[in-house]
Parts: sequence; C-alpha cells; structure tokens
Amino acid sequence: MTVAYTSSQIYIASIRTVKNYVMVMDACKGVQLLYWREEDATFNLLAKDFDASVTVNSSFLIDGDKLGLVVSDAEGNVKVLQYNPR
Repeated sequence: MTVAYTSSQIYIASIRTVKNYVMVMDACKGVQLLYWREEDATFNLLAKDFDASVTVNSSFLIDGDKLGLVVSDAEGNVKVLQYNPR
C-alpha cells in the first residue's frame, strides 16, 4: 500500500480525481489541482485558485485533451478555470 501526504489549506470539503489529477476543494480557500506521481508517491501542486472564496461545489470539466475546473461559491458565482501547462 502506497501512502502520500500533502499539506492542505483550512477545510477540505471535497476531493475529486481524474486519472492522476486530484482536485482539492477547500471551503474557505478555493481549489488546488494536484498531480499524483506513483513512481515516488508524491503529490505535486500544479495550480491553485488565488481567489479566496467560500467554495460550495467543484468539478472537473473535460473537453477532449483539455482539463478544466468548474467552481461555484456561496455568492452564486461560477468560475471555469483551465489548466494550461507550459
């Protein structure tokens, strides 16, 4: 059994996965996108939402080979974020 650890923000409300991508939704700090590397059992932070908001729901949005994140907050706002590696 492989075990890994990652430091989180304040209150993790949900975790979603697609393949090796892990989206961590913090109820107070938005979302983080992590990548799981099985070779060395590590999580790598790929991206993070810098808008601190009371996040109520999140999900992956996949369009072909594009990976996006949909995030809604307590004020009724919906954000669509796209991971765009360089």
